[in-house]
Amino acid sequence: MQQLISAFTTDSMAPACTRAIENRLLSSGILFTSRDYSRRASDEFQAHINQHFVRFVRTALQAVSICGWCFFLVEDNIPRVLPPGLADVRWRINNETFTIEMAVFRPGENEPAEDVYSIIDTTIDWQGNVDSIMAGYLRTRSLYDAFLRNALQADRLNACPPVYTTTQTDQVFDERDITNTGEVEGLRARLVGTELNTRARLAVNAHDYNESIVRTLNTRSADALRREKTDARTGIANYDADLAEAPQPVIPLPLDTRVAPAPRATARTDIVAILKHFETLCCVSFGVNSESVGADVRSGGHLGAQTLERINIVTSETTQRWARLFEPTLVQIYKLIWGADDEDDAKVDEVTVVFPSTLPGSTIERLYASKVLSHAAYVSYMGQVIQLPANAFETGDYRAGVTPAPASRV
Repeated sequence: MQQLISAFTTDSMAPACTRAIENRLLSSGILFTSRDYSRRASDEFQAHINQHFVRFVRTALQAVSICGWCFFLVEDNIPRVLPPGLADVRWRINNETFTIEMAVFRPGENEPAEDVYSIIDTTIDWQGNVDSIMAGYLRTRSLYDAFLRNALQADRLNACPPVYTTTQTDQVFDERDITNTGEVEGLRARLVGTELNTRARLAVNAHDYNESIVRTLNTRSADALRREKTDARTGIANYDADLAEAPQPVIPLPLDTRVAPAPRATARTDIVAILKHFETLCCVSFGVNSESVGADVRSGGHLGAQTLERINIVTSETTQRWARLFEPTLVQIYKLIWGADDEDDAKVDEVTVVFPSTLPGSTIERLYASKVLSHAAYVSYMGQVIQLPANAFETGDYRAGVTPAPASRV
């Protein structure tokens, strides 16, 4: 579970896909009305819904995307989602019904908490593996991380390549012909030993001298690197000024060594196309068009409402699925909070939830004419349909029975 949460919060496309669904689902708010759309909520009640229930649906959508389920409490007329991974969620297999049952337990209690409610999209399998949208995307995310790590490692090696050396023996010094000078074997061995000691002493002295010079050069280069990461005019450090780096532009080489050619890492030239492929796979996992998250920006000027609807057909269908998942839960929350205080139980049973942004145009017109839908929500809907900014619409509501506002534009 922690791995799923970490993968979701550190990903760039997964939260973008959920935000695209949130924008389509909650762009016009949430409406509680009757099944025939004849009842309208008061302004105070609608403000409470916009402040707390919209936030609840947004948080629950992310939790269900990560886990496949969401547990929540209802306190002070406000639903609150339990953070994924923190609640004590347990599961068991019911051998009589062949189903998987899940519940939340409070600390120190052996019975499920009765005041904790749930939204179940997908449960876990009989082995305890999570079967959610994020769990299905996790394998793609792992491949993406491995590919990106290898690509960055290749670029890092090419930017700071390792140095390989080989020993180059002094042929003149080691291969002197002393076999015909008449020395005995002992004198010959002593000469060879003296030569080796001389070579070793020269190598040590040369290496110590090189190290002292290299240490000075590397210190100066580190100071220059720190100055390079600081703005000369304002003195403000760059974002990577505190990153640990050990630059070494000069490397001391032992005596009789030379730099040898070594294989270099090959950087990919199709990295942009491959990253785009992984972004498309993420959109497929969450059921969102790549155009909805801005991953596939197409040029060509202004797009009409029908063109946008055809392009984002997958996102619209996914939004409808989420609306069908949350509607019964919101009705249940309404009955838990306000059902006992209502004198007419029949009216409570007729309450339904509407996401105006997911309804067809004919239903939107009907809701607006029956004064169930506010003028601001109707303007937001029309702005999406005909692709006009909000300041292009009149702020006044001129429906019958509604006090007209001054005829001025935003």
